[in-house]
Amino acid sequence: MLHFLRNAPPLDRIYMSIGMGTGVCALIAARDALGLQTRIVGVASTRAPAIALSFEKRQLTTHAASTRIADGVACSTPNDEALEHILRGVERIICVSDDETEAGMRAYFSDSQVHFVPPQDATALRNTIHYLANHPDMRLELARKAQARMGPSGLSSEAFVRRHVDISRELLALSPG
Repeated sequence: MLHFLRNAPPLDRIYMSIGMGTGVCALIAARDALGLQTRIVGVASTRAPAIALSFEKRQLTTHAASTRIADGVACSTPNDEALEHILRGVERIICVSDDETEAGMRAYFSDSQVHFVPPQDATALRNTIHYLANHPDMRLELARKAQARMGPSGLSSEAFVRRHVDISRELLALSPG
């Protein structure tokens, strides 16, 4: 997180997904260590709202997690120590649906770069495997694109930071608050 914040242009706000809270706590610590005024907005799943409910009530609250796609934030019982830091360092927490999460992933990863298959969608997985098995040229093209993105002229840590900043700014432009 320190590397990200040191190399990013000044940011007004960062949206950060929250599961058990380790990532957002690292972001809070890095922001504070650098003396930045960047506001942090937590993102939780509507199908795993324990952290959002805990934030709202200002106390540890458990809730069943039943998300079909946002497994990285599917936490039914927040970590109490992380919650203390989150209450102190996060401006607010918003919840997004599984459909919104999936739409965001599809927007971030274009079909020309990857074939996104939603978790637990056996039919989509079967269809994707079948398609790629029958299109060796497509497989090769996808592999080349992945190599190019990860190579020196592709996805460096600096390029990742720039892309993350661009996406955050796009989200801010759409945000009512």
